[in-house]
Amino acid sequence: MSFVSWGPSNMGRPPIFKTPEEMQSIIDQFFSDHVPVVEKDKDGNVLVDGRGNNFIKLNPPTITGLALALGFNSRSTIYEYEKKNDEFSDTIKKARLRCENFIEKNLYSGNLPCAAGIFALKNYGWRDTQHIDDLTDRSEFLKEVRQISENFIKEQNEK
Repeated sequence: MSFVSWGPSNMGRPPIFKTPEEMQSIIDQFFSDHVPVVEKDKDGNVLVDGRGNNFIKLNPPTITGLALALGFNSRSTIYEYEKKNDEFSDTIKKARLRCENFIEKNLYSGNLPCAAGIFALKNYGWRDTQHIDDLTDRSEFLKEVRQISENFIKEQNEK
């Protein structure tokens, strides 16, 4: 049995968006739906904690939420779309950066528990590093080690 090829295969799913602007309008709506709001009671009074700080519902924009808003069936589709579609790459990168920025700002402002913020940022590629500058001058130490070694060898040769 033989198969005839009629040219390049276009068997993949058709793109959801025709233009980056079409995608951007959905992204903009997604982010406008995900802004922090001050919590209120049933009478409309702002809820405050014991220190007088307003309770804030963060309503964070997430990558999975963004994927759903864009009509994708998985989080990984965002990354695949970004890699395969040059014209949409910047649009998606900026949207992902906005999700990351939300976490970063709320972590630094104290609205997000530290461990949760750090864990979330690690999912964006952040990592814990520690850099130690050792500026000790080792030349004197090395001279002393060399002198001890020479003295030891000299003593061994005299025996």
